[in-house]
Amino acid sequence: MAEQEHDREDIMREASGLARRVELEFAGSLTVVAGFRHRARFSVYVDQDPVYHFDADGRLRRAYVAGFLYRSHGDFLAQLSRRRSAEVSELVRTDVGGDDLHRFLGQMRDCCRRLHTAITANDMHVVAQVPSDDGALVGDVAQALERAACLPASQALAAAINTGRH
Repeated sequence: MAEQEHDREDIMREASGLARRVELEFAGSLTVVAGFRHRARFSVYVDQDPVYHFDADGRLRRAYVAGFLYRSHGDFLAQLSRRRSAEVSELVRTDVGGDDLHRFLGQMRDCCRRLHTAITANDMHVVAQVPSDDGALVGDVAQALERAACLPASQALAAAINTGRH
């Protein structure tokens, strides 16, 4: 994600943690940057929002949706928001489970499914990619999107992310 909490001006450049990445433009000028980190972790940035980060098995690790950060805790998501005052900035956590979690995961899977369908229908064009000679990258992105879209809700979240805090 961007270092600042404002619109990302060049997601492709800022996503340098994605060793293999591609910027795709879809009909209606939707721009998506997607790619792979170490250990085959996959990320997809859909315009400015949403952003999803997956493990190698297509399970959701983290997300940024509608101005909120989300982090997997294995069987629920922690929604994080920042509350600022003149004196202090607090990170406020709200746990997301039950019907709200199923709704969230359904929206994530729908997004991945729509992108996968557009890629496989070749209803997009490549704006840029790193490395530029990686002929398999768009196909690998389509497979990663399909994997994330097909997981049932009971398997859709990655193991809890260790934050190092207790």
